[in-house]
Amino acid sequence: DRSVAHLLAPARDEVEGYERDDPRSAWTAFEDSVTGMRGRIVYPALHHTTFIMVFLAYAERRPDRPAASTARRQAVEYGGWLLDHSLPADWRCGGLAPSTVDHGEVGGGVEGESITLFRQARAAEAYLLLAGETGDARFTAGAERVAAVLLDLQRDDGSWPFRVDPRTGDTTEDYTSASIGPIRLFRLLEDTGVSSVADRAAWREARVRAEHWLLAGPISDGRWEGMYEDIPGLPAWSNLQNWDTNETIRYLCSDDCDLPDRVNHARRLNAYIEDQFVVWAAEDSPVGVRCLTPSVLEQYRCFWPMEVHTGHWLMSLLALHHATGEEHYLTKGVAAANAIAAGQVENGALSTWGFDRRFGTTPMPVNWPGCNAFAAHALLRWQHYHDAVVSGRGYRLGSLGL
Repeated sequence: DRSVAHLLAPARDEVEGYERDDPRSAWTAFEDSVTGMRGRIVYPALHHTTFIMVFLAYAERRPDRPAASTARRQAVEYGGWLLDHSLPADWRCGGLAPSTVDHGEVGGGVEGESITLFRQARAAEAYLLLAGETGDARFTAGAERVAAVLLDLQRDDGSWPFRVDPRTGDTTEDYTSASIGPIRLFRLLEDTGVSSVADRAAWREARVRAEHWLLAGPISDGRWEGMYEDIPGLPAWSNLQNWDTNETIRYLCSDDCDLPDRVNHARRLNAYIEDQFVVWAAEDSPVGVRCLTPSVLEQYRCFWPMEVHTGHWLMSLLALHHATGEEHYLTKGVAAANAIAAGQVENGALSTWGFDRRFGTTPMPVNWPGCNAFAAHALLRWQHYHDAVVSGRGYRLGSLGL
């Protein structure tokens, strides 16, 4: 409740003219939790979709809370922002959401004029949620437009490039392991019944090809790379990360997936995360911050414990416990949820850069609201699951392992 109230609050610094009446984080990715000063770069296809997901989940789970109606309204506003600021219609990636916006202008940062292609699938998932919530056909059309572009740009081996020139669709950064986003989207669209049988057949064919690439690729060889808008392309194996590894775990644990030996693959991927990225004991970690444990590090080139990645792992532990019944996943999940919650600061913000137990605060007060939002979403889902387990009630693991 405190985290969502913090995320919904208005800006505390100067509001630029281009911001209009948009939500506080529509044009900025990070802010100083003490002063409220915001950084003027944002990654909409990533963070706006997270706000949509957590605010809709909060409004559904906490309908009696004072913030529920505001949360629903801002979810719709973030979705409208993505559609209203989509790329020009005559581009090959026209109609897709920008993946970087710098000082109110589309593009910039590390990406320049490129976009992170796979991230569009996440935006389309958010559009489908909003379409179900509002009945607004624009959101359904937005999701189908993303699917059409992903179909167009899927490579023969079933994969997608990391970054592309949105005007032409030409590859500007080649490798990413993140085929799970398009796989999830196509699986959702297969089930919606919103389009023709021919469309659904095309989505299924594309999904199956991508699944085969994923199984032969990063699930087998462990090259989990090419994930973030603010990181340039780097030599192979030099910047492993775990975002899409976690999403793949949850997909493998769901009944939506029919890959062979899927749960054992999920177990093995979790072992990779626990070996490479989980800080189990602060005094034994090379990480500078003596964080609450267990916490999860982002990537080799940003070796910091973050609430968002601990939240991703928490949701994977939920799916693994549900799929296997193995108690250690539940125990780890309780500890991870406690670590996230204990890192909350006075104004409701969660600690993006780790909460240092030596000082009783975060070492850097520049938090990322979009990262806070994912952690809050994970806590919301975990509490619902844990309550069901403790009380002996049934729990259905929903679509895509959520």
